[in-house]
Order: sequence, then C-alpha cells, then structure tokens
Amino acid sequence: MGFKLFGWRRRKAETQPEQTPTHLLVPFANTPEDRELLRHAVRMAQVFEAHLTVLCFVEVSRGVNLEQCPPEKMRRGEEFALEAREIIEELGFGNYTIQTRPTHHCGFAIVEAVREYGCDMVCIAAEYRRVLGRQLLTETVETVLRKVPVQVCLYSKLKEEEAL
Repeated sequence: MGFKLFGWRRRKAETQPEQTPTHLLVPFANTPEDRELLRHAVRMAQVFEAHLTVLCFVEVSRGVNLEQCPPEKMRRGEEFALEAREIIEELGFGNYTIQTRPTHHCGFAIVEAVREYGCDMVCIAAEYRRVLGRQLLTETVETVLRKVPVQVCLYSKLKEEEAL
C-alpha cells in the first residue's frame, strides 16, 4: 500500500494554507483498501491530534429522493459505520465522528462535507479503472482532487500487490 499527498493546482484564493491538519475526513465503504486507509488515517489523527470524521456514503440513483432512501441501503451504510467504529476503537482513538448519509454522487458529497465540517485534509482510497489499456482514477477520486480546497491524501495498492 502507498500514500500520495495531492494539492491540485488552484488559485491561492481558493486554497487554505498547508498546515498540520486538525480535522481529517475519510469516506468509508468497508473495502479492504478503505479499512487499511482508515487505520492509517487514525494513526495520522493521533499524531496530529486531529479530529477524524468518517463518512459512510450510501449511493443511490438520481431518481431516488435522498430523504426517502431505501431502508436496506441505509442498513448497509450503518454496517459500514459499525465496522469503522470497531477499527477506530481497536486502535484506541476517541476523537472521531462517524456519519452515514445517502448521496447521488460520492465525489460531490465529499466536497460538500469538507466545507460543512471545516476539514483540512481528505484521506481517500484511490481506485483505478482501465480505459484503452490505461489506468485512470475513478470519477469520485477525480472530483475530489479537482474540487476540494484542501490537501488530499490518496491511498492505493502498489502495482506489485495488484498483480498478486
């Protein structure tokens, strides 16, 4: 696994100065990469003495009203939240918030959450898609990299690990 810190090129007026993070945001979908990323984010939050917000998104189609998200989808999000809580408590960290919320697009929901919670770093698992033999970042990750006004920490498998 590897980390990469990104700061997309933006005008100075759009970005916050790079400082030690005080509030980390981690989207969590209970994949193996997300679980490993959450462990690293907890360790970073401990070192930085930062607050950690974990968001378990439930993605629904645009035709579904977010206020009336199907209960089975919300239950799945709550299961993700329970798994995240277990990981965090296993590492002995107490300064965290976990929330489950429905959304139509995870990338834009992350951007909105950064502004809503005042986060100064996003830690996200970088997933790739193959297009014509090239590896590209998923739409969610690209949206986050382009739209959030804070540092983004990408976490992904090393190429050797993917081949195994």
